[in-house]
Amino acid sequence: MRTRWCALVLVGLLGCGEEEMMPPSNTGAPTAGPAGTAKPKATATATGTAAPDGAVCKVVERKVWAKGANPRTGLTPRDLGSSYGVGLAIGNRPHQLVFDEKGEGKLERLPLASAHGLGKGVPLGEGIRHLQRVTLTRGSRAFGDYRDKYEDGRRRIACGPLDRAKPYLEFEGKPLLGTDDSGKGRDKTPTTEVPSASPSASAAPSAAPSASASATASASAPAPSATAPPPAPPPTPTPAGVELRDCRTFSDAAGNDIFAVGSELYQEGGEWRMRFVLVPDEASGRRIVLDSFKLGADPKRLYTLEAPVAEHLADGSWVLAGRHRGQLLVWLLDKDKKPKGNRATFAGGYPSLPRYFNDGSGVHFMLTSQQVKPSIWKLRGLRFGNPAQLSTDLFDPKPPRMAVESAAEPTVTRVREQRWMTFHEGDRRRGVIKVVPVDAQIRSIGEDYQVTTPDIAAYESVSFGAGDELVVVYISRPNQGATELVSERLSCRVEETN
Repeated sequence: MRTRWCALVLVGLLGCGEEEMMPPSNTGAPTAGPAGTAKPKATATATGTAAPDGAVCKVVERKVWAKGANPRTGLTPRDLGSSYGVGLAIGNRPHQLVFDEKGEGKLERLPLASAHGLGKGVPLGEGIRHLQRVTLTRGSRAFGDYRDKYEDGRRRIACGPLDRAKPYLEFEGKPLLGTDDSGKGRDKTPTTEVPSASPSASAAPSAAPSASASATASASAPAPSATAPPPAPPPTPTPAGVELRDCRTFSDAAGNDIFAVGSELYQEGGEWRMRFVLVPDEASGRRIVLDSFKLGADPKRLYTLEAPVAEHLADGSWVLAGRHRGQLLVWLLDKDKKPKGNRATFAGGYPSLPRYFNDGSGVHFMLTSQQVKPSIWKLRGLRFGNPAQLSTDLFDPKPPRMAVESAAEPTVTRVREQRWMTFHEGDRRRGVIKVVPVDAQIRSIGEDYQVTTPDIAAYESVSFGAGDELVVVYISRPNQGATELVSERLSCRVEETN
């Protein structure tokens, strides 16, 4: 047995993930002050409990940053170059938690443009807001994607930057069908008169944006950068007879290459269909149809592309992945966001949110987990080389020997030259978080360390390296109370197994 030492930092947020419903307490108007002015402080800072004698990790620091972390928004990590950030929300306010190279963190509320839709909440009793994701970049830009559902049946879907009031994709109005995404509909008949729309009809907007809309850009709240953003083009309009059901915004790390992906409901030949569209350039209004699926004449559930995630690869291409009808769909896109060949579909179990890992030298990994039995999850992965190719088979990352059979929510990162995997042992949303050293094939090579205890109810986690330390960000609800945003810094050694 050989022993090596390194340091790790763990940051956590415990609660629900972006595919889960938010509790009613988060549906009302935001209670925080004006956007961009408040700087939340950690509600508790303390040295963590001592690790057991012989443990491979020692707790350096444990910090509770805030209560009320939004579990639906979840955690969206981003390598910011000289620092590492995580996009998240406290309540329904977008925030960022950023760590420098020494592992020192700072939690800040992100500024919103004047008249931005997220600046005004849904009044309590009138509906619910789902803040789906907050995405950071290395520049001053950040993105927020959300969905408002009102008691009178109206919906607002919007995806785009936080520093501009105009989103890239949006829909506001009564849905075409009364059925919602879970199949719990108010009725099973169209709520509005629906003209037929074909996939080809979506290639261009139904009407040109007005000149006034193109020329108008809302005033921005103070942004981290002194450089004002350029005037915003109008959002890409949804074609007539089409309803945008969900969407997400994506960007490269610099915030220059931006696109959006949406799920659109439409009717063709007496049948309802759902198509997945990609808008690669907000100014041109171009639309790329990735795929289309039949729902039937009287659908009981409206299946969208759930929780899509994307990664910019070394050869300039992109990988896009999302969940659809309990399966994992993956596309490889060229630099113009057009599909390179057919998509890959991975059955074998309900997939968790995929995470990406840049291993250097042009190699990227996509890590996820699949629910193979009601209480059993298995780790899965895809490897992308340079040039990137899309495999039709998932590989199995190897966790350490565990007391229970289930492992989910994997994240892999580097601390100097050593790779570390964070995962949830046991219940995917209420299990314990563990870290373990892994090799280049994402196979366990040493003893693991248990970060959380069962009473913490770990929900979601990510990890990254900061100097000689590892940062793990996770969501939890201690003793079934309020959600918390927590960080831990660990100093760990690699105790290799035979």
